[in-house]
Amino acid sequence: MGGVDNGSTRVEIELEPQEPKRSRRRAAREAPAAVVLDAPPMPAIEPAPPAGAPRRQLVVTALAVGLVALFLGWVLGRSGGDDTEARTGGSAPATTASPGTTVAPSTSATTGDTLPAAELPAAPRPPRTTTTTLPPAWTESLVALDPRLAGLTGRLVVVTDSHVVSVVDLADGSMRRIELPRLTGTTVGVVAGDDWVMVPDDNGGAPLVVRDDGSIERPDEFTDPWSTFWEFGTDGFWTAGYDPRLGRVSTAELRTVDGVETGIEISTRGRWITGSDPAGGVIVTDYAGGLFRVAADGSSSRIADGAMLSISATHVLVHRCGDDLDSCEVVLVDRATREERVVPTSDETTLSLSYGGWFGGPLMVSTLNADGTAALVSLPGSFGPPSVGVLDTATGEIDELTSPLSDGTAFQPYSGAAWSSEGRVAFVTLANDVYAYDRDTGDLFPVTADGTFERAGVLTIAPP
Repeated sequence: MGGVDNGSTRVEIELEPQEPKRSRRRAAREAPAAVVLDAPPMPAIEPAPPAGAPRRQLVVTALAVGLVALFLGWVLGRSGGDDTEARTGGSAPATTASPGTTVAPSTSATTGDTLPAAELPAAPRPPRTTTTTLPPAWTESLVALDPRLAGLTGRLVVVTDSHVVSVVDLADGSMRRIELPRLTGTTVGVVAGDDWVMVPDDNGGAPLVVRDDGSIERPDEFTDPWSTFWEFGTDGFWTAGYDPRLGRVSTAELRTVDGVETGIEISTRGRWITGSDPAGGVIVTDYAGGLFRVAADGSSSRIADGAMLSISATHVLVHRCGDDLDSCEVVLVDRATREERVVPTSDETTLSLSYGGWFGGPLMVSTLNADGTAALVSLPGSFGPPSVGVLDTATGEIDELTSPLSDGTAFQPYSGAAWSSEGRVAFVTLANDVYAYDRDTGDLFPVTADGTFERAGVLTIAPP
């Protein structure tokens, strides 16, 4: 206790010992910090360094605190079940949520294993397998043709069950067969060239073209079969052009079987195309019922007047009437000379009401034999589909071809019949099989006895 006398007031100042406080601060600085492992470390608050302390002391202190925090975070992650590294197969970068706090990134992948990637057992890798799908290919075999077919030439082409194409050489019985990848159905004909077969799809799809090398294509340039017409004896097809102003077909363009343009186009003058002409070009029907041919050079010529019942390259069979309905008749017309001969049929109404005018469909077939003495005609059925008949153009007699194995027929009216090249035998589809009719003997018999053409649909005769 000391006092100072300033002359008027006496002030006394009491001094307390300071050594104990300095000792406590020194002890606090020298004592080690306690480490708690059960909770994340809190950032330590260090006392401000004395003025003039070296800058490196701050840097060393900050690095020490960071290393301790990282070490404790790793220890807590190992003990707390954080399986980020095990689940992701490697270490993931940390995401900083707030200063001084690190959060492991989340992942949606889960394997149920919490071991690190390095400790996971190696899973055996299954052996690699390769599946090879071979393209369709022709198979070759011999078929036992009925001996009554001896002496015929040409190739019989049959599509069975809408997905199998069979080509039989009538001279020696050798057969090649191939399966189509997919076909919704065909009833409008099949045509064949030297090294290809075209199978239309009557549900509106483009046709399938099957080559001798086994390749199968569906050219997009061809649309539905009712707009595709074969240029007989060639590798060309006419594709009809629709005129929206007229509301009907008005032109036709010639393309190869591959769909390649040839640059040839013909005009039908706004008339509908009835089908392919076995003499080349297409057939159109006039409003008055006249039949005209439009050739590849664009020229047109009259074939005959009347409704077409059957046609070949040399003859056409038509039904027409005179001034009244009592003067109707069936007439055979020689296409080269325009000579006409009335066929003395006993029931011209049956033929005129049949589907003979469309026999063969758009692709057409030669439904008159080579010399015009016999015609394939379709006959209206009492109940169900029509049947096929053979008309003798000299006598007018009609032989209706009905399978002896069924009560009715399964004849395809547009594409289920064709003449052999010699004109002696007619091939027809009956009861889902292929039959032959011999004009000389009147016999009707299956082409094979072992059901080779079971579920037959359409057929044609191709040149040898």
